[in-house]
Amino acid sequence: MIPVGSLRLGNVTINPEAFDAATLFFRAHNGGNNPETFPVAGKRFFHGEASSFLVSAKQGLGVTEGIIEIGDAHSILQISVDRSLSALLGLVTCKPVGPSYFFRCGFSASEMDETSKPRRNRIPLRAHISISAASAKSAKQRK
Repeated sequence: MIPVGSLRLGNVTINPEAFDAATLFFRAHNGGNNPETFPVAGKRFFHGEASSFLVSAKQGLGVTEGIIEIGDAHSILQISVDRSLSALLGLVTCKPVGPSYFFRCGFSASEMDETSKPRRNRIPLRAHISISAASAKSAKQRK
């Protein structure tokens, strides 16, 4: 029996000294033909925040092409998930911390709400997450 709850994995926390806060962004496909880009300078949000004791997350990213990019004007991290193994939901956290910031990207394999019930599941969860890095200039040349 699998208990009701959330299962989160693959957290990547950004070193704020490695990425420029003023040009920091994340990008993902959310069902459309083109990826959506979200600048985060000075913003505060937590996709995985519970909205109540019954609902474990307020929002997330569809990651329909299996890729989330995190970058600034100089560098890009590409986090890829193998969607043929599992359809993971992207969860991003960003908040200013003093003169710096906290930024984390992770994935959810399971969340819960008031309709969730324990379930029998004999199929193992499989996930593959990979990370690659590039300069922003070389990433633009590849597209």
